[in-house]
Amino acid sequence: MRSLLMALAVVACTGDGTDETGWDETDDSGTAAPASLGETTTGDPGLASIQNLDFAPDGTLAIVDGENNQVVAVELPAGEAAAPMPEIDNVYQLAADHFGLPSRYDVWVQDIAVDPRTERVYVSARDLVNGVPALFTVSDAGALEPVDLSDVTHAAVAYSEVGGAGSIAYGGEWAGHYLVASVSEETLAPSQVITIEVPVDHGATPAESTTNIYHRSHNRWENYAPMVSLAAYQEDGEARLAASYTCTPAVRFEPGDLWSGDIDTEGTTPFDFGGGKQVMDMVVTSEAAYATIHGFLPLGQADPWDEFGAVRVGRDLVGEDTDVNADSAIVMGGDGSTSHPSASRAEELDGVYRLALVDDDTIVALKKAGMVLVEAP
Repeated sequence: MRSLLMALAVVACTGDGTDETGWDETDDSGTAAPASLGETTTGDPGLASIQNLDFAPDGTLAIVDGENNQVVAVELPAGEAAAPMPEIDNVYQLAADHFGLPSRYDVWVQDIAVDPRTERVYVSARDLVNGVPALFTVSDAGALEPVDLSDVTHAAVAYSEVGGAGSIAYGGEWAGHYLVASVSEETLAPSQVITIEVPVDHGATPAESTTNIYHRSHNRWENYAPMVSLAAYQEDGEARLAASYTCTPAVRFEPGDLWSGDIDTEGTTPFDFGGGKQVMDMVVTSEAAYATIHGFLPLGQADPWDEFGAVRVGRDLVGEDTDVNADSAIVMGGDGSTSHPSASRAEELDGVYRLALVDDDTIVALKKAGMVLVEAP
């Protein structure tokens, strides 16, 4: 399971994307939300990787291309509304067939997202033999259909080089008036948080910041930890970002604070997943945050996918503003049990690596080698 092992290597810790927002088309003042795209160009955005995907409410697709140190916002036609996605047994093999590769182990399915206009599921994958990325839509019949990105209307925003050979992109999210991405030079280096004003202008200058956050399981503030997952949501009509880190706090940010470009921007830790685990992906609905976690279930399984479990954490705890940071709750024990009344195991998401929201009640999940729809438990 080469692709899975590569994914785990990216987020290893020594101590141990969708419209996830529920946005409507107005901002917190009740006025029309800004269009996602401002000044654009047309042509090939020159993607060397498609590491993360996220759709804005108007259907603009954000792609984080870590290898070329750029975030690209792409205008895509809406197309027809999708039928509910059928269960797919082996999305890896479907991607391998597209690349002309014999084995599913020669591809890495990197991210999934849902176009809110049509509920069409998008999949990004990488040919591990030749280093070629591709973007697909899932047809009503469950096939992968390539998306041609060679001549598209887009706005590309370059960020400062993080690593000599490109950066690792952990997440990208539309968050109200900002588009935010997390990138890092290497596995255990601190994240550089890229924040871009919306509407996104081609060639714009982003804000670049780092974060300083409280690790409850370590009982200290730390600024040397990668932000490995992002999920945008609304709280009292305002944009918020939930982030997860290695070793493993859940941290809440206001996107405007990240736009300041400060070194060591402080977030608020309302809870911690507990040491010895790695959060792989996270989405937030109106009721709860859902996080897929490697190490939730016992390690050393014959099938490595069986080491992935998921936890559901109620929005009351996500929005906690009293018992935070040093007083925040650790919601999981070392054995994978939950240890807080607002947290519970989401068994329907066992074996899941990536998550995206179809709507507030339905999750599309990259589960083991396939893809499924799951009702938010």
